[in-house]
Amino acid sequence: MAYYADVEFLSEVVPPMVERNADEFKRIHDLLESIKPSVRRAKEDTEWDGAGRDQYDARLGDVSGLVEALSAGFATARQALAGYAPELAKAKRLVEEGQATEQKLAAEIGKVAQAISRTAQEAEPMRQWEDIRATTGVFDWIAELGMDVDSIRDNAERFYEQTKGKFEEARTTEDFARKTCLTALKEAYGQLPDFRANAKDAAAIIEGVGDIAAEAEQARGDENVALPGSGPKTDVEPFDPNAAQSPTLKRFQEIAAGMPEMENTPYISNFDDRAGWISDNKEAIRTAAEEAGLPPELVAGIAWQEVGGKGRIWDDVVQGIRDAADSGGSPIAPENLPGRAGGEPDEVSYGALSIQVRRAAEVLGYDPENLSDDQREEVVTAAENPKTNLLISAQHLADIKARTDFADVPPDQMTPEHYAEIGARYNGGPNWATNPDAQAYGQTLNENMPKANEAMR
Repeated sequence: MAYYADVEFLSEVVPPMVERNADEFKRIHDLLESIKPSVRRAKEDTEWDGAGRDQYDARLGDVSGLVEALSAGFATARQALAGYAPELAKAKRLVEEGQATEQKLAAEIGKVAQAISRTAQEAEPMRQWEDIRATTGVFDWIAELGMDVDSIRDNAERFYEQTKGKFEEARTTEDFARKTCLTALKEAYGQLPDFRANAKDAAAIIEGVGDIAAEAEQARGDENVALPGSGPKTDVEPFDPNAAQSPTLKRFQEIAAGMPEMENTPYISNFDDRAGWISDNKEAIRTAAEEAGLPPELVAGIAWQEVGGKGRIWDDVVQGIRDAADSGGSPIAPENLPGRAGGEPDEVSYGALSIQVRRAAEVLGYDPENLSDDQREEVVTAAENPKTNLLISAQHLADIKARTDFADVPPDQMTPEHYAEIGARYNGGPNWATNPDAQAYGQTLNENMPKANEAMR
């Protein structure tokens, strides 16, 4: 038996992201495969005899074995994710179908009964129907005059069974696929050789040996070095989930240190000021766009939309109101405050590009559901800083692009339609496709893009 609560997480999953990671594993596999001919030639086409020949062949044998093992491991991992992605998409679709019939069930229940207790109001329609049709209910209801349960029983039972079937199938589909995927990933991990490399030591060696540095520079042109449409590859360091500073935040701060100075503008009120802000910060915008693998005009266009809006002053006011309500001296809980002051605490936005605390935390590698006070302070500080705000916002746009059907489209080949969808997703979140305000935001983004481009010149 499955209820929506059991499969709710499937409403949030993004199967294209799993496919994208499968593509990443394939890219690395293909990159390793492309090395094999060079290793083979280094051994077979090198004709010389000497005291070091045996050692030379032995080292090349080590390299060949390492490449073979890594290639096999990444191939297995790629197959695991490639198999999981479509099943995840199927499970997500089943949940959506179940939600549709669940709404029909809720409509039927609404014809004969009205919940009066908070428990009943918050219960899922499936549980509401189970309570209503039982001889003894645990929820509190008021039956409407002139109506009875039998009048809706047939329809309600049909929608109940349909919903239950969809949720159960979704749960079993994802559960089996996930277990199969994890088993394969464990196998892939076992195929990897026990090889350790310190990234910093490797970087020092590359920088110190001219021939290796030259080879590395040539390799940058290999199509397998990065997936199409993505930004430059970066090393991922182990991250203590309790640490205040994440590796991504540290990297952004290092990049920011080399960016031109940016004024921390609290409020911009007109088009001239927007153009001036973009023009003053065009080099920083280009840096952030390049780091995220995006066209600078997209980042500039989003900046045009955001820096001319409500401004930082509103965010500070809202946070001040929330802090006062959260201090214990207010009879109103922060989430029950009116307007923008209410809602979740991590939905407050900061910086010129108005990045939410929650989104900034995700970009920086934190768990937004379990942010410590120190981590939240680091995130807010980074979101308020003009340079890191720009870097975080650009990476958030890149993450949005990675969820789309055009994730592999290179920056210089993106179209106005692509820009509009990214803008709508940036503004509307998960419901961007059905949110008229989000759709309007995407269209306005395209309309303002020429002005943003002019400011970038």
